[in-house]
Amino acid sequence: KASAAQRFFTTLGGGYFCAGAGTGIAGRGGDFIICDDMLSEQTAFSKTERTKINNNYIPGIRSRSQPGAAELMVNTRWVLDDPSGFLLKVDAKSKRPWKIVCVPAILDEAGSKLLKRPGDPEGWYEVGTSYWPEWKPIEELEELKANYMATEPYKWWALYIQNPIPQDGNIVKHTDWQWWDEEIKGKP
Repeated sequence: KASAAQRFFTTLGGGYFCAGAGTGIAGRGGDFIICDDMLSEQTAFSKTERTKINNNYIPGIRSRSQPGAAELMVNTRWVLDDPSGFLLKVDAKSKRPWKIVCVPAILDEAGSKLLKRPGDPEGWYEVGTSYWPEWKPIEELEELKANYMATEPYKWWALYIQNPIPQDGNIVKHTDWQWWDEEIKGKP
């Protein structure tokens, strides 16, 4: 019987062990490995921290998998090369298929099919509506979206859509723009 919150055992002989990202788990094995927010908002934008956690995953976490073990990754997709992005790239050529479950705050078609309406086993939430209308009405989400898109659009895409975009833009970077004070000759 363990009393610490980071470990406990079941009456059927199973157990649970919890460790922070990058901490030692030597000597432990797992049948079901759950990684929950390995990067915080503060560390997600540090290339050094992402690289450290990503490079530790296979030798530090996956090597502890028991035969037939499952892996579950739960996180906000802050950046493209976060642990989820890293594993999707690494495992793309392997026999480790990932099933991605993504429910954006404003539902797209795939997200709406993941949610059933209460009391309506055949019904889906409509595309363009809130993923949780009782908690985050669509009007509130639209206001949040407008605020984020005006200031930090990458945060909207990360927090509410789970589809990260680069902070400085995708194709055209913010640094690609420059002010030109002179008129171009021959042009109004």
